[in-house]
Amino acid sequence: MTPPAYNLQAIEFDQSPNTHAGVEFLTTDYRPANSRPNSQDITRKGILAGAVLATLAKAAGVEFAATDSTSSPLTSLIRHIVLAHHAFIRSELPRLYSMAELSIATCAGLHPELFPVSRKLRRLAGDLTFNMNKEETILFRQIESLERIHAASTSVSQAALAGIEDPIEDILREHAAAAALLGQIRAETRSFFLPDDACTTLTGLYKGFEAFERNLYRHLHLENNLLFPGAIALEKELLAA
Repeated sequence: MTPPAYNLQAIEFDQSPNTHAGVEFLTTDYRPANSRPNSQDITRKGILAGAVLATLAKAAGVEFAATDSTSSPLTSLIRHIVLAHHAFIRSELPRLYSMAELSIATCAGLHPELFPVSRKLRRLAGDLTFNMNKEETILFRQIESLERIHAASTSVSQAALAGIEDPIEDILREHAAAAALLGQIRAETRSFFLPDDACTTLTGLYKGFEAFERNLYRHLHLENNLLFPGAIALEKELLAA
């Protein structure tokens, strides 16, 4: 069998009328009390994540349109995510935090909002680092394994599969928390508004936040709305074969 291809073109979403309400919407747990999440729960949460990401991205001026290819197997999408987005986060977050600390040292008296911004940025860095490491060492390997099994055209029992839905549920929750934190940073900085007395470092920090925000929302879009639904569908196809 030929591995299924997944469209990387932009997806249309219903948009929440209020960004902050949208973040709260995204972080809500939709599972029934004392109930194990199932694919319908996860699919619904993925759709809601897409709607909220579209709202946040619109505020940041981000367009969800692929430029690398029109379709790709999941393994190729994973490679793109790691090289274009995980690598960017790992290189950019230390630079942004360094600029935030330097801005505090030079102009915090005029801009006290830099203190909570720095704290939230440090938390965001820790959360995203944990998230990316977990994806690369656990979830992405599970998805790649599913695609190898599919390509080999071999039948597989449910017991032989690690189960993709629970780890995806965890990752979606972590993505929601990261989006909420970044939304708080945007609010603290008044949408990265540069004051008249902004120094070179503060200017670089706010411009850096804008670029980081655009990259992160594109990153979360690719995972929440393309990679994860594709992985769930692939696992279901293997179990049904």
